[in-house]
Amino acid sequence: YNVQANNTESSSDQAWTRLAFAGLKFGDAGSFDYGRNYGVVYDVTSWTDVLPEFGGDTYDSDNFLQSRANGVATYRNSDFFGLVDGLNFALQYQGKNGSVSGEGALSPTNNGRTALKQNGDGYGTSLTYDIYDGISAGFAYSNSKRLGDQNSKLALG
Repeated sequence: YNVQANNTESSSDQAWTRLAFAGLKFGDAGSFDYGRNYGVVYDVTSWTDVLPEFGGDTYDSDNFLQSRANGVATYRNSDFFGLVDGLNFALQYQGKNGSVSGEGALSPTNNGRTALKQNGDGYGTSLTYDIYDGISAGFAYSNSKRLGDQNSKLALG
């Protein structure tokens, strides 16, 4: 676990961490959390992220709701309110991120966050079903607005 918290708030080098969120769990009703957490698309892509080849490595952090992301509010429910074993779903909202440092940002254009790591307001959902030991099916969807820097061909190369 790595927390870089040795910079002042006025420093141009902002602190970041891999995950930092707080939430509440309400039994079978589900859980709600907010902070820096995994995007809901990662609920499905994480299944292959452990492979040394052809893993989910294309889903970089701070890239919409694909992997670790800032400012996400997430509702999760396991076993569909306790009624269907193995049926899980999540709903997620992400606020606009365009002015803070991102994890491993290169060639910064906006206080450390490249155009590829910025996002507008977005939302996502995931649905997974555990069929049998080691066999699952899943679906994930996300949609986020683009910012002005992302609409420029120069910013994206």
